[in-house]
Amino acid sequence: MARANRSIFLLGLWLFLMQGASAAAPVLSNGWARATVSGQSAGAAFFSVQSDEPVRITAVSTSVAKLAELHQMAMTGGVMTMRQIDGIDVPKSGKVDLTPNGMHVMLFELSHPLIAGQHFTLNVTLRDASGKSEVEPVDIAVRALGQ
Repeated sequence: MARANRSIFLLGLWLFLMQGASAAAPVLSNGWARATVSGQSAGAAFFSVQSDEPVRITAVSTSVAKLAELHQMAMTGGVMTMRQIDGIDVPKSGKVDLTPNGMHVMLFELSHPLIAGQHFTLNVTLRDASGKSEVEPVDIAVRALGQ
């Protein structure tokens, strides 16, 4: 009887603890930006995001630019176009790469030139399926032009 009570207790404890368990936080990685030249007021940043659960990137910000926006490059009638988008969806157990010829972050009104070898933080706002938002930082390494 004592063994059965212990088993029931352990099962109950495990179920209680699992109620608070959640999927791992999204992983933001491989952040980079191209260096800019003196007088250049805009730049772009790129990174990858992987998540066990569906999330949506809803906003981005950084101290190196007055304004950061999500953008999408696309070919339209043989012409490359770029437009601002309101978010980027990452599917359950999925990965999304922000790249130079696809979705990316535009940085406007840079506070200073982005110099190869430097790093800055990009703050990425992620919203989960329940509507809860949290800000996750991603390290952005500045690469030399042409890399």
